[in-house]
Amino acid sequence: MLFNPVRVRQLALGAVLLASATSAASAQHATHPVATARRHGTEPSATHGMLLVGTEQVYASHLPMFHRPHDYQVWLELELDSAGRAAFRRSHAEFPQEAVYTLEPEKFVLPAMLAHPRPFRASLYRGHFERGGKAIAENVVVRIRKVLYCQQLDPNKVVAGPPAYLLLGNAQEQFLAHRIGARPDYDQVLRVTVPPGPLMSQLATQRILEWQAAAGTSAPLQVPAAVPGQTTPALRVEQNIYLEFNDLQ
Repeated sequence: MLFNPVRVRQLALGAVLLASATSAASAQHATHPVATARRHGTEPSATHGMLLVGTEQVYASHLPMFHRPHDYQVWLELELDSAGRAAFRRSHAEFPQEAVYTLEPEKFVLPAMLAHPRPFRASLYRGHFERGGKAIAENVVVRIRKVLYCQQLDPNKVVAGPPAYLLLGNAQEQFLAHRIGARPDYDQVLRVTVPPGPLMSQLATQRILEWQAAAGTSAPLQVPAAVPGQTTPALRVEQNIYLEFNDLQ
């Protein structure tokens, strides 16, 4: 099978499992970015900007780079406070063509936050907070509901074969994210439609899966397009939400 929910769940829970003595058996097979970071010394506190997608359930992608302390690809389920949710929904209604929303959080140590999630405060922007975005809510209280995926990036990694992807979402909304590999690379997030069937059923249960496009598929993915998986039904790419090259050179 082309999607491996068990492996993705292990990667996603790596930071949490590191702090949990009750999950030792699962931790033996998980990737632990927190442990890797600690072997190289304590990560500094920093502003870890995030891309936001989703309406009813808000998902966040940490905006990654290949240098510390931003060298982590992370996907989270978030909960915004009532003022943040209202501003987010109001902006979506008023600016339906705007795809990019970002968070500028207070400074924190990313691996520590993933290992022991706590509420943090952030400013919410329509657009990129470092590239002319407009703040639509400030001092928003943000809670991490679930760490879906976390992988520390290795700039010297060698990646062979076609690009790999992360498929995440729920029955209402589905998103596809390029799984970042070797340097240089790119960060791409798309809104997609998953057809009814086993893949959609697994996604509804697991919330994030690995997904592999068929050989010969152009990368980055184009919009609109029906993108076939190697053995799974084609995904319909509806919208390119985010595509970044410069931060991953």
